[in-house]
Amino acid sequence: SKIIVNPGTYIENVVIKKSLDIAGTAAASCIFDGNCAGSVIKVLSGTVTFSNITVQNGCGTFAVQADAHGPQAYYGGGFYITGSPVVTMTGVVIKSNKVSKYGPIGGNGGGMYIGNGANVTLNSTSITGNTSELYRGAGICIERSTLTLNAGTSITGNGGCNYGGGIFAWSSTITNNITISGNSNSGPNSYGSDIFALKTTFTPALGGASAGNYHIAP
Repeated sequence: SKIIVNPGTYIENVVIKKSLDIAGTAAASCIFDGNCAGSVIKVLSGTVTFSNITVQNGCGTFAVQADAHGPQAYYGGGFYITGSPVVTMTGVVIKSNKVSKYGPIGGNGGGMYIGNGANVTLNSTSITGNTSELYRGAGICIERSTLTLNAGTSITGNGGCNYGGGIFAWSSTITNNITISGNSNSGPNSYGSDIFALKTTFTPALGGASAGNYHIAP
């Protein structure tokens, strides 16, 4: 099924459980706004395509993730993608989303959380100005999943977490065809302002541990 998104700002918290093609006319004018009432868009199954939309002002899904390094927390301010869907984004803007800490446990994936075997491809997609309070992956947090970053995609200007201002990755596979830069992290024991990765395979391979703004560990 295909859904055409006409220009406008839609206050939504969308849940997708089937194959869909969601197409806007232009990201600047086709806006999904989460109003800080949860993740803006949750994708739980299906083959799903997004194009030419903006996703903003999400505050994440409170959940217990089997793959997470901790108990319940907030995940995926903009997108929360889990349960083995196949997702492709083209010309999407993911901005100004956040995940807050829950007690002492920090947030995971301000812009996007990818987990539990999901497969995500980003084409000409912008992830910027997202925050993850205290913990992991202000831009993207990915666990036991697959991510492809293609030309035209940018991950920059994200921050507020301890590990991986641009991307936090654990036990995943990432094909990276872009340069990830201009992100930040903060707090004690902060590592990898652009990428923090554990047990993750990158193609092409990144530099060794702590090369540039990357912190890569086996």
